[in-house]
Amino acid sequence: MWGGNPCVFIKDLNIAETWSNYTLSYVNHHLAEVHKGEFTLWNAAYLDRQSTTDDLDNSDLTTGKISSPNLLQGMVKYYA
Repeated sequence: MWGGNPCVFIKDLNIAETWSNYTLSYVNHHLAEVHKGEFTLWNAAYLDRQSTTDDLDNSDLTTGKISSPNLLQGMVKYYA
C-alpha cells in the first residue's frame, strides 16, 4: 500500500486486505449503477407542479387539438 503526500510505501497487503478492497470496489460500482437512474442532470420540479388549463394555449382549446403531426419536426434524434 502506498499513501501520503509525498507518496511513500506503507506496507504490503495480505490476501484478505487485497480481496476486501477488490470486492468493495465492485460493491460501490454496483451501488453507483443503481443510483445512476434515480437522478438526472435536469431539474424535475415541473413534475410536482399541478397542471391547469392556463398552461395550454387558448387557440389549442378552441380548435380541439393539443398536438400537431409536426410536433417533433426539427428535433434531433439520438439513438444509442
